[in-house]
Amino acid sequence: SGAGQISAGMEVLRIYPFRDKLFVFGRDQIKYIYVTDSGSFGLKDFTTNIGCLAPDSILEVGGDLIFLSPDGIRPISATDRIGDFEIASISKKIQGDIKSLINSVDPSEIDGLVIRGKSQFRYFFSDTSLSDDKVYGVIGAIKSSGDGVDWEYGLTLGIKVSCAYSGYVDNTEYVLHGTHDGKVMRQESGSTFNGTDILSIYSTPYIDFGTPSIRKTLQSVKLFTKPEGTFTLTLSARYDWADPDVLGPSDRNMESGGFGGAYGSFVYGSGTYGGASDPILFTNITGSGKSYKLTISSTGGASYSMQGFVVVYEENGYR
Repeated sequence: SGAGQISAGMEVLRIYPFRDKLFVFGRDQIKYIYVTDSGSFGLKDFTTNIGCLAPDSILEVGGDLIFLSPDGIRPISATDRIGDFEIASISKKIQGDIKSLINSVDPSEIDGLVIRGKSQFRYFFSDTSLSDDKVYGVIGAIKSSGDGVDWEYGLTLGIKVSCAYSGYVDNTEYVLHGTHDGKVMRQESGSTFNGTDILSIYSTPYIDFGTPSIRKTLQSVKLFTKPEGTFTLTLSARYDWADPDVLGPSDRNMESGGFGGAYGSFVYGSGTYGGASDPILFTNITGSGKSYKLTISSTGGASYSMQGFVVVYEENGYR
């Protein structure tokens, strides 16, 4: 019991307990407080060349402590173990987006929260001077891969946040944020954003199957989804790295008629009898090119996640 005083030797943005250390975050360095063998407190440098931009970006997710630094999103464990500027960053996939967002707002206006049930974090880059169509955020989620786990990312648009928080009440996780006009909004509830249909877009890079000189004719596409209800997707395909002289096929609508649920784990009437828990959507497709890009979009409808896709194509030879 009692209290003490330790001089950090820097401007302190936030103090956060993690595992057996009490981390002290500064703008250009990180330290931690520990208990010495004699029972007193000591202060050690954790890293002297990496700091934290936003105090509310410090979040515990997936067994690590992540924070927003000038070079992107970094985990404490990677910083401690590797210490390399590029390898330690977990946001290299969206490095350009992160840097653009960091430069667009005051770091003190950045808010973050964790959705534990999804192993997901969300950063909101808000600014009262920006219109809703200029306010972006970042979603990061841990996903299993063949090599263990990996991070996947997405961007949000139009969520202007003054503060954000998540937690459990009676085994139910609540994800909340406050607005600048005094309202409290609940995320992860319903299928609209305050009554407005939600636009979602998933886009692949241009894919050439390792043979950029060979023309391919696409025949069909299968989408593997994990839905929370019925929804309709729009699939569009573009060829040859957006060459304006190459025409793309017309967009295709793909509808999920519902999904099934296991007895004893589902609310009666919310599923479709005989429906699959992870519906596979199929459509034929036309057109050819040396590379292709798929864009999958939806407006309104139930939430869903993309688990993967399969494209059937035929090689036509060199041109």
